[in-house]
Amino acid sequence: MTRVHPTSESAVDVSYQAKKVDVNSLQEVAFSPPVYDDEDEDAPKILYEPSLAEKIINLLLCRTDLATQKLEHRPVSLKGLFRYAKPFDIFLMLIGLACAIAAGIAQPVLALISGRITNVLITYPPGTPQFRPKAYENVYIFTGLGIVCSLVNFFQYFCFQTVCNRIIAKLRYKYVASIIRQNAGWFDKNHSGTLTTTLNDNVERIREGIGEKLGLLLRGAAMYIAALIISFIYEWRLSLLMLGVAPVTCVVMSFLSQKMGSTTIKELGGLGKAGAIAEESVLGVRTVQAFNGQPEMVDRYRAELDKGKKFGIEKGYWAGFLGGLFFFFLFSFLGAGILYGAYLLKVGIFTNPGDVFICVICCSSNL
Repeated sequence: MTRVHPTSESAVDVSYQAKKVDVNSLQEVAFSPPVYDDEDEDAPKILYEPSLAEKIINLLLCRTDLATQKLEHRPVSLKGLFRYAKPFDIFLMLIGLACAIAAGIAQPVLALISGRITNVLITYPPGTPQFRPKAYENVYIFTGLGIVCSLVNFFQYFCFQTVCNRIIAKLRYKYVASIIRQNAGWFDKNHSGTLTTTLNDNVERIREGIGEKLGLLLRGAAMYIAALIISFIYEWRLSLLMLGVAPVTCVVMSFLSQKMGSTTIKELGGLGKAGAIAEESVLGVRTVQAFNGQPEMVDRYRAELDKGKKFGIEKGYWAGFLGGLFFFFLFSFLGAGILYGAYLLKVGIFTNPGDVFICVICCSSNL
């Protein structure tokens, strides 16, 4: 194969020979997807789904709206919240866990002592010689249990709050360190006031999640399991009757939380617009004064406040109605449980009247 030199019309370059290239020896080029920076507005928004455990809990609480919603930020597991914990923090967490379980079990145990005192008050007349020793016995048990509960609850809050404060301090340090390493363009879209507000709000949420509320959750779970075990040991028939109050009240409270959440969002939307109008008026007070726009700004502010007031009244209505419905079901089941327990005592299934109160109080303490 020959080729003509581009600078001449007749000159022929005979030195060039075409080479045969093996296609299999060519290297494939892989094109990676575009990498978006933090401040890139064209970056697609990634939505995340809640974890499986969170979905199950929301479905059990009849919150299907929370189970199917998409999250803008990646959810963090409970283990991820404690990734900055030191070995000493883990040691304190174990102590707090043991104290929370002990504090939860103590509540059904109080129902046991209450049932014993009821038996003493009903079985022994006040003038008999057995009344005073039996009564003092239960009083001493009550006193000792009260001291133990005080110590256990103190160490529970102390351990969880200490671990929480240590982790929060580490989170603040990491947050500030990550902000300092950002480039200049990032600070044009994220102002200092917004960063400070975000830091305070998010840290407070984390503080509530890994601090006091985590201990309350563990204590409530232990109390629920212990109460069910004790009540079913004494009488399974009455316990099954009282167990029906749990799903009914759960449905009522889940419906209440849905209504409160939806109306609160609508109310805050109106209040936010009203605040923006007020801020606009204050910042541009000279312009408003020059064009005599005070009545118009006041009318706009009043209209947005009226929208928020309507949703606030609706929220109060649902809170009062569903809160009253919750206590209606609760006291209805308590009355039915005591009535059915009296029938079981009459037919001889219960031998002591205090056992009825033990089952009823243990099942009602789950709420």
